[in-house]
Amino acid sequence: MSVDSDVAAIAASTITDRFAVARFDLLVARISLAIDTLTSLLTALSGTSGQWLAATALGAFGSGLMPSIKSLALVLAPGTGTNADGPLESETGKVLGAFGVLSSFGYDALFLACSCV
Repeated sequence: MSVDSDVAAIAASTITDRFAVARFDLLVARISLAIDTLTSLLTALSGTSGQWLAATALGAFGSGLMPSIKSLALVLAPGTGTNADGPLESETGKVLGAFGVLSSFGYDALFLACSCV
């Protein structure tokens, strides 16, 4: 086997593995979003404290949404993986930093909206 075929085999397995991880993360994100939506609906429609408690407890199973979205973004980020020259420069810090900025803006907007009421 030549060096080029070894690099191609490693790159193909890496791409296949990355797509498998991305598919799993996307599945977890979809299921978590469905559970979050169902939790919000059941919480709004609950008539007793027991129903509200059960609906709220169901929400714990939807807590995988943001971690799976972040994992999906990291898998799909450019610069992850290897090429013939070795490992590519990682964009992990930039991706997680962008999520931090967006999260901060979201919390600031929520705080501003709540303080105006």
